[in-house]
Amino acid sequence: MRESCHRCHGDLPSGTSGSRLGDESVVLFCPSCGTPQIRLQEHMRAEPEEAEAPNTTGAAPPPALPGANPAQTDWRAVIRAAALVALIGTALSVAGMRFALLAFFGTVWTVSCAVITISLYVKQRPAHRMDARTGARIGVVAGVLMIAGVGIGTATTGVILRFGTQRMAAFDRETGERRKAMEAQFVNFLQSQSQDKELAATYVAAMQSPRMNSPEMLAASALGGGAFQAMLILLLAAAGGAFTGMMRAAQAQRLRAHRND
Repeated sequence: MRESCHRCHGDLPSGTSGSRLGDESVVLFCPSCGTPQIRLQEHMRAEPEEAEAPNTTGAAPPPALPGANPAQTDWRAVIRAAALVALIGTALSVAGMRFALLAFFGTVWTVSCAVITISLYVKQRPAHRMDARTGARIGVVAGVLMIAGVGIGTATTGVILRFGTQRMAAFDRETGERRKAMEAQFVNFLQSQSQDKELAATYVAAMQSPRMNSPEMLAASALGGGAFQAMLILLLAAAGGAFTGMMRAAQAQRLRAHRND
């Protein structure tokens, strides 16, 4: 077996020239650099460490469980919770078209959709971090699903009632009466605040004209009102989610401080 100098890496002679130290080693001097060499016998040399076998069976690692990382948000759980809240809100809104009491509960449920969604999500993932930013994002998701569910549900119910069962006459009559009452209040306010009577009369005539009361204008007015309500629901959901997330973060911080004490 060829051996080399540990300093200059030159080849060492295979002979045993030098002084013996018992039967355990032979001291040699490198012919190139003169560095003393120590050569051990085979049974005294350290055996190379065997590489540890990899702790694996060759199979792919199992997928991470949902909610394994508390720093991340489980959006699947968020969407499931928001979809459940939106489904209940849609049912209350559809039933509220016939029963006024359910319409009130449907409105309260719709406005509180973000708070309810965060409560359901925290119950499913109690170890996940919650703050104002995460709460606002969850509130936006809850608001979008709520708007979509209520819009689709009420539109489908309205089409069925109008063209299927022909039971929208009472709804149209009540809607017309509310619209006329609002117009009368606006006209009274305009006449009381405006100093120019002719200008006020012009506005009143324009509001009561056949064009402003045509089906097209009424449909556009209904769509505009629906868009305003959707935007209001989304803003309230984002604000409610941010506030709820901030409160839950403060509560979690107080609990950690109490445990440390």
